[in-house]
Amino acid sequence: MELFIRLTIVLFALVLFGIAAVLFFEGSAATAATAMGFVLFFVFILTVSHYKRIKGLGFEAEMWGEKQEQAAHLIDRLELLSRPSSEHIALVASKSGLSNLQIMQVTESMRSILAETKTSELEREKVLSPLFQRSISNSSMTPIVSFNWLCRME
Repeated sequence: MELFIRLTIVLFALVLFGIAAVLFFEGSAATAATAMGFVLFFVFILTVSHYKRIKGLGFEAEMWGEKQEQAAHLIDRLELLSRPSSEHIALVASKSGLSNLQIMQVTESMRSILAETKTSELEREKVLSPLFQRSISNSSMTPIVSFNWLCRME
């Protein structure tokens, strides 16, 4: 798409250059100068679009492409950090004195966060395994409820 836009601008600049040349040789210097002004404007646009940052005349501008790349990089880093932090939260929560209901809420919250960060079901189970083991070892939960809770798939 960017190539199409560049080619269109080049085509308009060439057409205007031709019109300016014809007008100049016919004796309309003022009209030819106006057309050449637009040609220079198009050349300026094509030249400036190659730069990522423009600084001068009291302002500074930055292209969005660089910011989008930075945002994608940050998202990738956050996805990488979600798994280790979830593992630590699961370990701390499994060793704390939380009730089964609280453990289930923490597990569901962490499961949804891990699902949003595109971790596989196997990785989610590994991360959440301390919480599963804690809920199974707790005698207040019946085996049927425990089994249904552990086997529930998203």
